Amino acid sequence: MQHSRRSRSAIGTLGACTVVAGAVEPTARPFILPLQVRTMLGAVLANDPRPFYMHQSNLTGDRLGYALMNSVLSGYRSVYAGNTPIVKQRLSADGAALNAQAIWAQGRLGAAILKAVG
Repeated sequence: MQHSRRSRSAIGTLGACTVVAGAVEPTARPFILPLQVRTMLGAVLANDPRPFYMHQSNLTGDRLGYALMNSVLSGYRSVYAGNTPIVKQRLSADGAALNAQAIWAQGRLGAAILKAVG
């Protein structure tokens, strides 16, 4: 069963996407995996603290979840030094980080407006 819909993610509108119920066809894997790696690694490198989730079914069958996490971790290690830790914070700390980012963004916007008007 397939459904087409417009989807929003942490990064923005993805446009039309296909949601497939059931197992991922082997021919779709070379397309899905790099796209998901790019999305997830992009959020990590952008310091986006919002959580990701993975359906449990991605850890069984074709184990798409393992390939995804291996690729994201490889990408992370290619950007950061080997001694840079991977940190898993509590959701409350993620919320505080989002709040701090919003306050910082408002401050930058305010400063840009004052400079333009000034």
